[in-house]
Amino acid sequence: MAFLKTKNNAKSTLAANIDDSTTTITVADGSVFPDSGDFKVTIWDSTEDSPSEDSGMEIVKVTNISTNTLTVERGDEDTTASSHTSGDYIALLLTADYIEELQTYITENAVQGVTGPTGPTGPTGPSGGPIGPTGPTGATGATGPTGPTGSTGVTGPTGATGSTGATGATGSTGPQGSTGATGPTGSQGPTGSTGATGATGATGATGPTGEQGPTGSTGPTGSTGSTGSTGPTGPTGPTGATGSTGATGPTGPTGATGPTGPQGTPGSGVDWKGAWDSGTTYITDDGVSYQGSSYISKQDSNTNHLPTDTSWWDVWVAKGEVGTTGPTGPTGSTGPTGADSSVPGPTGPTGPTGPQGPTGATGADSVVPGPTGSTGSTGPTGPTGATGPTGATGSPGENGSTGPTGPTGPQGPTGPTGADSDVPGPTGATGSTGSTGPTGPQGPTGSTGATGPTGPAGSTGATGATGENGSTGPTGPTGPTGPTGPTGAKGATGAKGPTGPTGATGATGATGLSELSSDSTPQLGGDLDMNNKNIQLKFEPGSDDTSSGLIISVTVDTNAEGVGAPLFMAADGHFDTADADASTTSPAVVLALETGTGTKKVLVHGIIRNDGWNWTTGPGTSSLIYVSTTVGTLTQTKPSGTDDVVQPVGWALSDDSMYFNPSLIYFTHT
Repeated sequence: MAFLKTKNNAKSTLAANIDDSTTTITVADGSVFPDSGDFKVTIWDSTEDSPSEDSGMEIVKVTNISTNTLTVERGDEDTTASSHTSGDYIALLLTADYIEELQTYITENAVQGVTGPTGPTGPTGPSGGPIGPTGPTGATGATGPTGPTGSTGVTGPTGATGSTGATGATGSTGPQGSTGATGPTGSQGPTGSTGATGATGATGATGPTGEQGPTGSTGPTGSTGSTGSTGPTGPTGPTGATGSTGATGPTGPTGATGPTGPQGTPGSGVDWKGAWDSGTTYITDDGVSYQGSSYISKQDSNTNHLPTDTSWWDVWVAKGEVGTTGPTGPTGSTGPTGADSSVPGPTGPTGPTGPQGPTGATGADSVVPGPTGSTGSTGPTGPTGATGPTGATGSPGENGSTGPTGPTGPQGPTGPTGADSDVPGPTGATGSTGSTGPTGPQGPTGSTGATGPTGPAGSTGATGATGENGSTGPTGPTGPTGPTGPTGAKGATGAKGPTGPTGATGATGATGLSELSSDSTPQLGGDLDMNNKNIQLKFEPGSDDTSSGLIISVTVDTNAEGVGAPLFMAADGHFDTADADASTTSPAVVLALETGTGTKKVLVHGIIRNDGWNWTTGPGTSSLIYVSTTVGTLTQTKPSGTDDVVQPVGWALSDDSMYFNPSLIYFTHT
């Protein structure tokens, strides 16, 4: 914004007569005016001391100046273009446009203070409400401490393995939610039934099976020679009858757990807020969980609208249907319960495991998980008996106190596999890992014969009867690894384990100010953005000697008149009471807001009330207020003595209040 130009004491006379249409004016001395930019000058009769006393006074806008020649626009600010005589006064005075220009600028460019510092954030409170759909995988929380592990007993021989049910098809995985801190491990829930195996692709026709020749005794394993290049595949020979299966060797040790995968990517553009809360106000793209599904807010100011209300929410991830539960296999009979002891004695070695008792009825969910007990030492494992038929399932009884573990009963047959589920069920809690038995010795590997080319597939011949299980022969040298087959479909996920305990709620941060009036010394930390709004001054101030406007603190050296006294800046940078008798005690730039001297507050611009005033209000110059020739006071009578300074400093708003806006353009009376 280009402001109108100003210059102190800019006053000259016309060098020639002008009529009401002249746009080029010659003055006696153009150097007293601004040398560039637009500015306003007032022309009035030289026989009058003030333009207000000349009915033919005219304000013109100067658009260009060249030495003593002014290019002007006539009849500005509601004045009338008139003829003026050589020698008439022409001066740069404060006009209404100067004041309105400043007011407009202040209104449009007042600055916004920066927001105060944010109080510290308390630790995150617990996640409440129903568990939402799984979002992208968050960072893994810290693992709780592991209880001490008991000593591992000797592993008995493994019984024959039952047939494995078919693996169910894997349902689609929902987005992974953020993982909270790992709570203590709850007790092991029962294992869910195995889902049905997905459909197997069509198998090519198998050639006829030949009779199985007798198996010769295995010779000792020789050292492994270097592997030669693979020859062409020969035709597949007829398959002999299947020999008896050797006894299963002991299970090898469990391999180390692989590293944790990388953190998943959060949903793009969604601000996840957790479970829906009726008291929270949500905005566009906030995400919440509600009754197993997740939703995204469609608009701001979203308070107490259920996520099922489609006017306010969109479904993000819908809750999946629960898969059909497969039939439960029969439970073995319950072992006898030991008598309760009133005083716990020392823990003895664990006896052999008894047969598995029936599962008791499940109690109601606990809202607070109990602490995890320390792990007792593991007793030696007894030998596994042969698998007998499973007895009928008894009715669930109440859970009694646990006695010493009896020996392990025979393994019941595996129940039928449930139907495929289209929707994955919740993940069950992970059971504790049993101790690993020793690994049996590796048998020698027989040499691999050359593979001939593959012949055409014949129809599948009848399978010979399975012979009895013979002892396992030594393993021959390992042949080259064939291509990896496709991965089978993933079975249904077991039931979800109990939720870990809720973390303690963090301390509430300090409450910010509800309004500026709560702080007696508010401060801005930066520019104040007015956001196209205004600063409203108080009119009129509520009591005597009060003000509303812009103030500063300065050093006042003289002020016997008190609040409302006009002050000028002296050569030492301090302030003294102004006096219109001479330019050495002018111009007034502030009004005193406190009595006495020292560091005091002063009004730079605004409205002030003093019940000792008795102003006259009205149009034109009737409400103007000047610095008086009586030191430290104001007047509505324009000074007229020789060398008096004529400086308007504001105008009357009522008999005891004024708008203080000192003109920095003034003239000395001659």
